[in-house]
Amino acid sequence: MAGARHLFRRQFFLFVWLIACLVFAVEPASAETADRARTSLRIGIHERPPYAIKREDGSWDGLNVDLWNRIAEDRGYDFIWVEDEARDPDSQVASGAVDLSIAPVEVRPADIRRIDFGYPYDRAGYGIATSENRWRGIVITLAALGSPEFLATIGILSLLALVAGAVVWFAERHRNARNFPPKMGKGLGNGFWWAVVTMTTVGYGDKTPITNAGRLAAVFWMYAALILTSVVTAQLTARITRAVGSVEISTASDISGASVGTLQDSNLRRRLWQLGADIKVFDSIDKGLAALASGQLTAFVADEPEMRWISEHVVQGDRIRVHELAVGFHEYAMRFPKESAFRDPINLSLLLLLEREHWMFGGRSYPSAGVESSVP
Repeated sequence: MAGARHLFRRQFFLFVWLIACLVFAVEPASAETADRARTSLRIGIHERPPYAIKREDGSWDGLNVDLWNRIAEDRGYDFIWVEDEARDPDSQVASGAVDLSIAPVEVRPADIRRIDFGYPYDRAGYGIATSENRWRGIVITLAALGSPEFLATIGILSLLALVAGAVVWFAERHRNARNFPPKMGKGLGNGFWWAVVTMTTVGYGDKTPITNAGRLAAVFWMYAALILTSVVTAQLTARITRAVGSVEISTASDISGASVGTLQDSNLRRRLWQLGADIKVFDSIDKGLAALASGQLTAFVADEPEMRWISEHVVQGDRIRVHELAVGFHEYAMRFPKESAFRDPINLSLLLLLEREHWMFGGRSYPSAGVESSVP
């Protein structure tokens, strides 16, 4: 019995000694060591061309994918893609579902409460898309000619012409009865015809005043009509030009009063509202561009590279043009969980990459789905 207790004691002390050796022999690993020790990093991503494009075989391509592949190669990381079907990278990162997210979502100050951002890898500008419509000018011209304002102008001019014709008829009705008959109905009709022909500078010459009073009234009417027609022509031309030219928005000041589409979750909405735009909200760029192509919008404003890619590969053949609009910019950065050990080493590689290769998204060709992107 004593021998058994002695053997048990020896085995117990041996076990304790082995545990102590293991505990004191293992040194705390550094963040970099732990960084490299992980088997596969889980990288959050969702499709948003040209930044991230999912191919038919399930692989990923795009600008952000190229950038991450460079960083992973530099750090020696193995990784797997974790698609964010909810398209909410902040929640995906904050919940611990991924180690980081490269989803192309703009940096928003409010998100810093839940997650950490990496160093910004791109500062993108906004673009504005407009649609060319070959019939737009004709439609707008016809609409202007039938507008209440134009019809009211025609009514006022007609009334003035009637007054001028009545004055000339009254002066000419006795000595020039052939052109301006004494009977009021026919005489006023001829006087009105003469006044309209004179006002429009057609000058048929079929009816002319011969008395001094009639000619004096005619001279006054000619000068007055010249001014009136010039003013009306200028106003009508300006109205049509503004309407037709509204598709050629090129500066922020052109947005005022225009029907402009943008995305639902966008910091751009406040800026467009401040510029006086009539804002219509869409949940995706392709839907907004489709509405633009069908004539429901004057313009659509969103991330410029993304709109260019979608206009070329999704909404094709609709004569959509995209150009830069100086209304601010937005930054893209990777998203990390709070106190992530991967943030600093990845930022270091990113900074070295940006400095070494002058990585500029705006100057690169946007890859199309199923086609290898060209990496400089």
